[in-house]
Amino acid sequence: MTPAVISIGEVKRRFGTSTPKRQFLFERFQAVFNLLHETGKVKHVYLFGSFPAAIPSPNDVDLFVVMAADFTTRDYGRTSRTFLPITPVECGIIPMSFG
Repeated sequence: MTPAVISIGEVKRRFGTSTPKRQFLFERFQAVFNLLHETGKVKHVYLFGSFPAAIPSPNDVDLFVVMAADFTTRDYGRTSRTFLPITPVECGIIPMSFG
């Protein structure tokens, strides 16, 4: 699959509606995406693995999130820390998978 820049709406349309499992995973992805977006520190979000592939029932959503160099989790509440690592990874890069 060739990388592309698409909106959250396009992610839903292309990958998040065809099956109940995909709908559930998209809702989880959107919740995490919204928390990340609220930080104002997101540079890039990369989706990979089975979710953006032609697999009817993917197990999870794999993300690679690139954050601004000055991002830290210290300024965010307990809910955000549920999805974000307690200790930021060096260079502001946080790999995550959920499902």
